[in-house]
This record gives sequence, structure tokens and C-alpha cells, in this order.
Amino acid sequence: MRVLNYPFTPNTALVLDRYGNKRGGFPLKQGENLLPFTQKGCMLKDSFGNAFFIYEGEGVLEFADALKFYDFECLECENVEEYLMQGNFKNASSAQKRMAKEWVECYDLNLEKGAEYLTPNGFIRIEEELLNG
Repeated sequence: MRVLNYPFTPNTALVLDRYGNKRGGFPLKQGENLLPFTQKGCMLKDSFGNAFFIYEGEGVLEFADALKFYDFECLECENVEEYLMQGNFKNASSAQKRMAKEWVECYDLNLEKGAEYLTPNGFIRIEEELLNG
């Protein structure tokens, strides 16, 4: 469970699977809401049509940081390392390039927040591989 700082008027968040089927729902109030982590293949959608995701991490999750879907389960550490060291990619697929750039976005946000603020699926694994070789 994680606290989400929700900026809009009270409404309902639906839990939807990848096919748009309703799997549950939660009431949302303006301000802090304690919500479960988003399960793989699912997303939350509020009454205004905003899709968002509750990721593991430290501190209160700001709504603006919950709007993008991140999943690094299939990201290869070598691609992140190449991107960090050379600023480009040699033989990575477009999906690997996108995920590597998104991983760096999360890492930069964590540095900015001074904590492991966003740790989506696979983030810690990549970080540990980069640090420990």
C-alpha cells in the first residue's frame, strides 16, 4: 500500500485489467489516499479518465508521477549501461531503448527526491546490477 496525493475532487478509481475489464474500485478523495500497488497487467482509472499506477517506493506518491506506466522486468542491464556510458545504443531494440530511457527517468526522479521514490517492477534489479556488476 502507498499514499497517493490526488489533486482532483472526490470520485472513484476503477481497477482495470489490460483488456479494460473492471477488477475492482476504490473511492478517491482530494489529498492523500492509501491505495494498493498496481498489479501486473492492471491500471487505475479515475472518473475523469486519467489512467495511473501505484508503484512501490518511499514517501507520498504525487499524482503527476503516477501517470506513466513503467515496467523494467524485460530490460537488459547492458542497454542501460551503454546508454549511461555512451549516450546512445548500438544494437538495442526500440523497446529496450525506450525502457532504458524510462529507467533513467525514474533514477533521476529518485535522485531529485533523495530516496527510492519510484521503484517499478525491475527497477531495483537493474540498479543492483549496475552498482555490483
